[in-house]
Amino acid sequence: MIRHVLTLIGPDRTGIISTLAEGVRAMDGNWLACRMARLAGQFAGVVEFDLPEAAEAKLGVVVARLRDDGLAVTVQRGQSAASTTGSRWRIDLLGNDRQGIVREVSRAVASAGGNIEELESRVSSSPMSGTPMFDLQGTVRLPEHADPAVLQNALEAISADLSVDIRLTAD
Repeated sequence: MIRHVLTLIGPDRTGIISTLAEGVRAMDGNWLACRMARLAGQFAGVVEFDLPEAAEAKLGVVVARLRDDGLAVTVQRGQSAASTTGSRWRIDLLGNDRQGIVREVSRAVASAGGNIEELESRVSSSPMSGTPMFDLQGTVRLPEHADPAVLQNALEAISADLSVDIRLTAD
């Protein structure tokens, strides 16, 4: 089996996921993981799947069908297994929305030698005041010999500057 990662974006409509899932199944593929969302009226998705080597020629047909539906599609061959060296950490952040939060968090992670593996964020209204609140969750992998305290200290340093609460926990 050959691992693939497919990305797609375009106007949201009913049946996008169904079309893709039917295509993967028709190629005798195995759907492994995905992240999909409707953002600002657009459908955006990333899908990881395995295909038998003999089915790779059929992948172009599935991609063409999605493109005919108005989606921008890219496909890349992936690696068969993710790196599992080092330690995984979860970052949870909540605070008043303002510009630069993701930039500062990503800089803190990079300065500690970490790699952001997953990141999800949203802005919602505070239940009591209606103030825009920024909520972020992420997973970070630190190299084997990295000290998590370095990441903790970097996050604590920006927490006060951004006026947000940041929590780092072992994943």
